[in-house]
Amino acid sequence: MVINVQNFVPEDHLNSFSHSNIRDIRLLCKHTDKCNDRRNPMHLAKFLHTITYEVSGVVRYYNLNKNINFVLNELNSIKAITRYVKTKQWETLTSVNTSS
Repeated sequence: MVINVQNFVPEDHLNSFSHSNIRDIRLLCKHTDKCNDRRNPMHLAKFLHTITYEVSGVVRYYNLNKNINFVLNELNSIKAITRYVKTKQWETLTSVNTSS
């Protein structure tokens, strides 16, 4: 997969990718979204700025799974697989010792 880095807002790019010379968790800029140095690459490499809905492509996906019951999904998946195995009359696998 090829990603066109030029389409990223610098803040989004730094939040999405690791760089050997930049901390993954940057310090919070005390001026946040009012900062005048947000276009300065050296400043951006060191400081994180408040993420607003207008500049972040990630925020709109926040909390989309809050109504999903993952435990119930897992139980339903196990039941469906067990039912399939019984219907196909699979034989139970015996344990195999693979250590020499």
